[in-house]
Amino acid sequence: MGRKYQVISGDGHLETPPDFVAFLPEKYQDRAPKLITLPDGGGDAWLMEGMPLTYASQNLRGRGKVKFAGQSYFKEDGSRTDGAGDGAQRLREQDEDGIDAELLFVPVFASRFLEKIPDHELGFKSVQLLNSPNGGNAPKPEDDRFWEKALELDMPLSPHMSFGGVMNTGGPRHDTAQWPVEAGMTQHSQTAPAPTMAQLIVNGTFERFPELKFYFAEINAAILPASLYYMDRDYMEYNSWFQLELPKMPSQYMKDHAIYGMVREPLAVKIGQELPNEMPLELFWWGSDFPHSVGTFPHSRKYIEETFGDLGPAVRHTLLVGNAAEHLHLDLDADLTETPAA
Repeated sequence: MGRKYQVISGDGHLETPPDFVAFLPEKYQDRAPKLITLPDGGGDAWLMEGMPLTYASQNLRGRGKVKFAGQSYFKEDGSRTDGAGDGAQRLREQDEDGIDAELLFVPVFASRFLEKIPDHELGFKSVQLLNSPNGGNAPKPEDDRFWEKALELDMPLSPHMSFGGVMNTGGPRHDTAQWPVEAGMTQHSQTAPAPTMAQLIVNGTFERFPELKFYFAEINAAILPASLYYMDRDYMEYNSWFQLELPKMPSQYMKDHAIYGMVREPLAVKIGQELPNEMPLELFWWGSDFPHSVGTFPHSRKYIEETFGDLGPAVRHTLLVGNAAEHLHLDLDADLTETPAA
């Protein structure tokens, strides 16, 4: 019997490959971002036309210490640093960390990252939304074609933390009488993904598409129960003004139409143990956040044992593989592909 899924990270990151410019069409290469090495131990940075330097920073922590500047894409021997290599390196890093697969959130220029893995082994697919399907910051009628097609294709929808969600409320002291309903509903719960979900709730998206569901990764999970409480409270308190009648409370939409990411957040697990109705751990999918700054690499298995050790086997399974399998349509009985040799 082959290796099976035991731990699937719901939050991994691909950093901009240091050699991506070589794969651009030649006519764009002279104006493409360039990776430079700064003097006096200043590390690497991206030099981009019309923009300040973008430093290699905390997102390349890997197994090292957090640096907001002075980080490098390369180790002293010239090999790629943790999380900045090719696909084969990434699979070896997964093995070292004790995870079997991960959902990767990619920068724009990451398409060559997986070049050493054959197409048929690229793994599961999902759509990462940055804006509303119409390209803007708020729902529009034309979005319905996208939602309909996504459901028809059974395509997993995996924004990182949110999408859209930008509301025109004017300045900090703007007259709240001019606010849209969704701004009132999230006046005291403005952390992602509450504004995104409020827009969809008010727009009636979930009534038109009751099967629509998202995975929002890395949301600062311990905040979620407070967001649910404040969304419900503000909806009830302000609705004499807004006059919006919903079939169910905002918190129920949040529970019915999304699952959520949890990284290195033992507090969130404790809240879930003590307040299971307000913080249902069954709604979460754990992620390593590799190679970013609050990640657990290369000690994710140790963290899992320490943090999830007191949880029941069903909840633990849901957090580590169950929600992953349901969201990404994985067969947990399938044998895993072996990691390519170095």
